[in-house]
Amino acid sequence: MSNQLMGSLWRQFDSAYDMLEHSLQNCPDDLWQRSMWPVKDLPQEFSSFWQVAAHVMFWVDLFLSIDEKDFQPPAPFGLEELDPAGKLPRVYTREELLGYLKYLRDKTLRIFLDDQAHDPTRLITARNFYFPYFEVQFESLRHLQEHSAQLALFLGQQAGISADWVAGKGKHIPAI
Repeated sequence: MSNQLMGSLWRQFDSAYDMLEHSLQNCPDDLWQRSMWPVKDLPQEFSSFWQVAAHVMFWVDLFLSIDEKDFQPPAPFGLEELDPAGKLPRVYTREELLGYLKYLRDKTLRIFLDDQAHDPTRLITARNFYFPYFEVQFESLRHLQEHSAQLALFLGQQAGISADWVAGKGKHIPAI
């Protein structure tokens, strides 16, 4: 992949991380565990504010990794998202999720600086499928944006907290 394309993808992730960070920082305590929408066949906690944020960060983290079998999120996060029985972890704190977000931002930058991320033949192994690594990053970015928007909408509807648009900040990565 071209350096310009990798730099553009990084800036979009970085801006999406900023939007998620805004929601995490500004969620009132009384909304942290509240369900954001009805859930069929699962406990309502699956759509709680904290769980949606933890869910999207887990999958971004997994899809930044090369092989699912080598994947381990940072402590205190576990692999509950992969549990076919739908086991929920304990409620994560705001500080824990903000720490995970910082970890993801650093991991994204580190990986996008790696020359292997530029290789169009590189594949990611996840869920017993093999996907082009670069394409998976676009899918992951869309997933991050989707859930960040849901969190922001929920805060707007429930607490009148507005989320400003975060444009690409023009951050440049010299090595890309």
